[in-house]
Amino acid sequence: MNNSILAALLSAIPELRDLIQVMTLLLPQLLRLTAAIRGFRQRPPTPASTCAFEIDLAAIVRDANRIIVAHEYNRIEPECRDDCALRLRFAGEEYRRRPKSPKRVGTLFGEIELRRYLYEAIEPGEPALFPLEKQLGIEAGLATPALAERVGLWSVDHEQEQVRSLLLREHNVSWSVKSLRKVTMALRDGMASFREEAQVARAIELLKKAFASKGKHRPVLAAGRDGIHMPIRKKGYHEGATATLSVKDRRGKRLGTIYLGQMPEAGQGTLSGQLTSLLNKVLTRWHARAGRRRDWRISPTAVATRRNTISRCCVAWMIRGIPDRSWPGNGCWISGTPAAT
Repeated sequence: MNNSILAALLSAIPELRDLIQVMTLLLPQLLRLTAAIRGFRQRPPTPASTCAFEIDLAAIVRDANRIIVAHEYNRIEPECRDDCALRLRFAGEEYRRRPKSPKRVGTLFGEIELRRYLYEAIEPGEPALFPLEKQLGIEAGLATPALAERVGLWSVDHEQEQVRSLLLREHNVSWSVKSLRKVTMALRDGMASFREEAQVARAIELLKKAFASKGKHRPVLAAGRDGIHMPIRKKGYHEGATATLSVKDRRGKRLGTIYLGQMPEAGQGTLSGQLTSLLNKVLTRWHARAGRRRDWRISPTAVATRRNTISRCCVAWMIRGIPDRSWPGNGCWISGTPAAT
């Protein structure tokens, strides 16, 4: 096949031309892979060489995936500026196009340079817009959705220095404390609007299982408040607020627990409001499911002051008598009992 035929074939099949471009970018990794395989075969295997071989392969594959991801993400927007809209409207604001600018973004395979068009707001004072970042779901301008999910899961169980170490070791991503906090705060803010609805749905699911169970007891929806002393940098220890909402079946077995938490706050008003709203919505929805119209209105003050009814930090109260069709004539009432001391 001469060069003219190859050129005609590439122009007729754009996907083939792009595939060849990707393979060209991956050529160094293919050479590294060949060298790693050859080196492993040239000497008898040992535990040390086996470990080194797998580590080398993981690094090569990760680097290859990073190159592919960078290539695919950067080809979404056209290279020629004139091929992009000169102006666009978003959320009621008008924006005008500016040249592409680079941004370091973390992925599961390492950091890549993302080149995206900037759209500047016509109205002074409004933040700039990066349409490609919104399309890809870049979190806080720093992480792809897949990496942000990993960061969110790690942040639940580890301190921030441990999360930074995991990011560097597992994904070759080096972030400052400030960058890590930006991503975790963006995740928190993004999930906040879905938290309560998910918790209500989970509580209703647990209540269904509790009322379908067999036993001599009546199902119980139990709410509890507690606190934990947390070290705050340069401020000493302060009490953070915690709360739980759990469901027990007719045998007294706990089926599941929903957890709430809040950083130290004077009066703990935020957590009291969240627990109050959650209780009201769970009871109202369960009541409606049983065919009885009633809007529960538990007082936020009652939820907050119940915390101080006994000297110990932990207090719980049970919500009994929620509608149960299997108990004829059963009324709906709420009873609060502090935990045993």
